[in-house]
Amino acid sequence: MFVFSLPVEDSTRCRVFPFHPSARIVGGAWHADPVLPPRCLHDDDAGCWRVTTQTSAHLIDLGARTVTRIEGAGTPTAGPGYTVSALRRDHESVPLLELVCCAVGYPMELLLQVRDDCVTTMRRTTSVVAVTPCEVR
Repeated sequence: MFVFSLPVEDSTRCRVFPFHPSARIVGGAWHADPVLPPRCLHDDDAGCWRVTTQTSAHLIDLGARTVTRIEGAGTPTAGPGYTVSALRRDHESVPLLELVCCAVGYPMELLLQVRDDCVTTMRRTTSVVAVTPCEVR
């Protein structure tokens, strides 16, 4: 069974629906289109993905369990009120502990090992704009 995740309004966790990741609402009903790229990723998925947010891009290698953030590489028209912040270890491969939530139209949430002292970091991004496959680096 395929699943489709959307954040629950009162929680930072994702709600699971029994639909293909490329499912779209068409005419009020869910339809899966295997030709379209997925609209979400799950922690147990595989492969290398470029997740574009409103202000940055993230290269996520689910096999190697790493994330590389490229600040400012998001959509060029993020809109007023969006600033691009430089974060610790930008452009570096950071260990991914858990992909908590990643769905187009919602902020992505990642549990990362950014610090050297083993303190876990929870990162929440601006809204995800696109999820596309990429080559493994």
